[in-house]
Amino acid sequence: MIDLEIYDKIYNVLKSFLTENSQYQPIVTKEEHRQWDKFPLVVITEENNAYNLATTRFEETRSRANYEVNIFTTDIVKNNVKISKHEIAKELKYLVENVMGYNLRMKRTSCRPTPNMDDNILRVTMRYSAKINDNTGKLY
Repeated sequence: MIDLEIYDKIYNVLKSFLTENSQYQPIVTKEEHRQWDKFPLVVITEENNAYNLATTRFEETRSRANYEVNIFTTDIVKNNVKISKHEIAKELKYLVENVMGYNLRMKRTSCRPTPNMDDNILRVTMRYSAKINDNTGKLY
């Protein structure tokens, strides 16, 4: 059975951690909008959630889920100093990995720049996979 609350839990943990630990105050959301005008922006989506293991009575006991985190950054000026979008993305990638990889123990399957229509905006896409115990909600 799909645990519908697990995505919300992951989102809330990631949002809280990034908000508390990033010096750049990113906006963290579940929905990607094409007309955001405030950066940095971090978008987390659940890409897939499928059963992975079942009992002999075909009751789901484990699921496999895939999550995608997109980081959108632009150059900013802070205290009269220009900060590169690459430096901002570097910090945010580190913080995302702390939550998704170390804290939640997900496997990072990809982390790379993604082409973006606006050259002033750097987009980095990180993908993670996890197995979920459907009875306890535990990720591993």
